[in-house]
Amino acid sequence: TLDDLARAPNLQKVLAAANQLSGTIPPALFEGEKLRQVVLSQNRISGAIPETIEKAVRLEKLRLNENRIQGGLPVGLSAILPNLTELQLH
Repeated sequence: TLDDLARAPNLQKVLAAANQLSGTIPPALFEGEKLRQVVLSQNRISGAIPETIEKAVRLEKLRLNENRIQGGLPVGLSAILPNLTELQLH
């Protein structure tokens, strides 16, 4: 589950597109200092993007498209923009 992945302290990549994942994105997912890629597109993820995304300052790729994400973009998203090279949310 996403909760299990979020507990991995040295996590660098979450590549889990089209895996029928459901639920919300756990805030702890973005707390890892080494996280560079999160690809969760084509799942059944709902809810908002956690505000903790501001802690993922090394994040280069974020793909959350084709889910049930709701709400606006977190204010903290601007903190990760310097390294972000790919963003897919729709």
